[in-house]
Amino acid sequence: MSSSSLFQSVYVLTNKEYHAKWDQEALQKLKVPTVRVFNKGVAAMHALKEDKPDILLCDGVLDDMDGLAFIHAMRKDQDLKKLPVI
Repeated sequence: MSSSSLFQSVYVLTNKEYHAKWDQEALQKLKVPTVRVFNKGVAAMHALKEDKPDILLCDGVLDDMDGLAFIHAMRKDQDLKKLPVI
């Protein structure tokens, strides 16, 4: 297995602490150098304006909105609409 990762940066959006921990651990094992976790869609959207990850992992429920509402808002932004989301 190569020492580099397919992704250099991944954002994780979830309001569940155990999901965030599990995702961070899994991504560390995959040698992803940058993993940022957000529990609020508004904070994640601000961060996306500053620095776009290679991919976004989005849970169905966040502290301030549901995951689908976040994705719909993100898709309206020309700079973010093609960002891959799982």
